[in-house]
Amino acid sequence: MTARPRQPKRKPTAKIEQPAVVSSSPPSSVLVERLQAYARQPVVRWAVVVLVLAFFAVHGMIAARRNTPTPDEFAYVPEGYYHLRTHDLSFDTTNPPLLKMIMALPLLAMDLQLDTDPRWRDNTKGWGPWIFGTRFMRLNQARYLDAFFAARLVILAIGVGLGVVVFRHAAALLSPLGALVVMVLYGTTPTLKRSIVSRVP
Repeated sequence: MTARPRQPKRKPTAKIEQPAVVSSSPPSSVLVERLQAYARQPVVRWAVVVLVLAFFAVHGMIAARRNTPTPDEFAYVPEGYYHLRTHDLSFDTTNPPLLKMIMALPLLAMDLQLDTDPRWRDNTKGWGPWIFGTRFMRLNQARYLDAFFAARLVILAIGVGLGVVVFRHAAALLSPLGALVVMVLYGTTPTLKRSIVSRVP
């Protein structure tokens, strides 16, 4: 029998260790997590809400003072004042009188004139509210813009209160950070602020 040739022994090969892959989160997700951690703190949440609504209120007051009455306000504020002074709700039933009356509440503390002559409320041609508004403007030229500024402050206060309601509702549906994002959008949206301070919603 012939002996089989011996196989040469293989030298053990050194294992090359692969460098460990360190999983790193994207910077954006890390930032979101940090913001979420801050937003979970009640003090931080309510501080943001107060700051946003303060900005909303100050900006609204500036706009309410600078902007002249819109066509809707021109009629609605005098109408609300008329409803409060006479308790007659039959004038201009196109829109409900409640918000117009609430808007005109500060005017009761002002020295304003009101002409109750029915001819200024004649709505046979559809212009009754604006005819009455024109009469109100001419009777109260000295304090006319002050009256509208006071009426706008009422709507602005309603807007601030609505902001709190929006935040609490968002907090019940979204994460703490999501609720704050909703709050910031509410307090900084130009169209919303312009609508609140320049017309009856």
